[in-house]
Amino acid sequence: RAKIKDKLEAAVPKIEEYRHASSAVAKKQAELDNRSKKAADDIDVAAEEVIKYVRRKQTELKEKLAAVTAARSKQLSATADSVESTLGCLSSTVDFSQKVAEHGSDFDVMNVYSDVTARLESLLKGQIPDIPDDISYVMFVSCTERDRKGIVLGNIVDQRMKFSTLGATGRQGPTTLGDHYRGQDH
Repeated sequence: RAKIKDKLEAAVPKIEEYRHASSAVAKKQAELDNRSKKAADDIDVAAEEVIKYVRRKQTELKEKLAAVTAARSKQLSATADSVESTLGCLSSTVDFSQKVAEHGSDFDVMNVYSDVTARLESLLKGQIPDIPDDISYVMFVSCTERDRKGIVLGNIVDQRMKFSTLGATGRQGPTTLGDHYRGQDH
């Protein structure tokens, strides 16, 4: 019995040490859980900021696209109006002239001759509007570069790249810029 009592007395402080260790483990687990929750909340906040930034950039790109599209549509609409107007005038003048020439008397032909020929000459001298090949060229080019926030979505490209040989010939291409671009800001 005495040996058991000695062992029991030695066990009491050990029990206290284990209770203290158990309390420390529970305290550390609670700290870990709290810090983990705070870190998860911080991740959510950071992700929301990035998402807001990306949405802003998305909106900016779509606004740029809309502006380019609207400007090009306006230009095409003006060209279409001009073409339709000139086509209508030319067609009606040709129809009228054909009817007078085929069915009119000599007096009718002489009466409208100067007006019809002047109108036809004026319409025939008119230039057909130039419709640029690249007017419908618009596209989004995604980008893998990063900016200060670490994200670049890409850019709207609204014109084709034009390349120049700068006047050089041969398989090696130009070796100097020469005077071609002197004084120009490119």
